[in-house]
Amino acid sequence: MASGRVGAPRSESSRKAILRAAASLIEEKGFDAVTIEGIAARANVGKQTIYRWYATKTAVVAECLMEGLLIVDEFHLPETGDVRSDLRTWMVGVYSFLSQGSNVHLLNSLLSAATHDPAVTNGIGERLGAAGPAILDRLEQSKLKGELPTDFPSDAFLHALFGSIVARALTGAPFTTSDAVSTVDLLLGR
Repeated sequence: MASGRVGAPRSESSRKAILRAAASLIEEKGFDAVTIEGIAARANVGKQTIYRWYATKTAVVAECLMEGLLIVDEFHLPETGDVRSDLRTWMVGVYSFLSQGSNVHLLNSLLSAATHDPAVTNGIGERLGAAGPAILDRLEQSKLKGELPTDFPSDAFLHALFGSIVARALTGAPFTTSDAVSTVDLLLGR
C-alpha cells in the first residue's frame, strides 16, 4: 500500500540521529521541556525532516522506546524455584535502576508522554513490563505447586506491583531495597 508521501527517502543515519538526540534530551531535561526544534538542532537535521517522519514529539519518544534508547535495562524475572525470592530480586532490580541518576525522572517523563500517545504507554510496558508475562506465568505455576492459594489474584497482583512503582515515581518516594522487599511481601500476603 503506497503511503502517498513525497520527498526525499528516509535517511537511516538521520533517523538514528533524531532518536539519539531525543533520548539524550529527554534524559537531560524531561519530556515536557523537549521540543522538536531542540531535537532537530541536536540531531543536526531540519524540523521539517522530523515532522515528515513523526507526527508528534511523542511519536519520536515511542520509537526511542521501541529502539531501546530509553529504559535500556531489561528486567528479567529470575527463576530459582522460589516465587517470593524471585519477585523480591526482580523488584529490588527495578528499584535499584530507578534510584540511580535520573532514571526516575526519565520514568516520570515517559509517563507524561504516555498521557498523549498510547504507543508510548505500550513502549513503557514492553521495556519495563517485559517481565509481566513471566510474573503471571510464575504465579500460575506457584498456584499449581501449592505455594500460593488457587484463588490468588494474579492479574491484580501484577497491576498492584507495577502500580506501586508508578506511585513511588510520581510521588517522589525513595526506591529502597527494603521497600522493594516489603512491597512484594505485602502483595503476596505475608
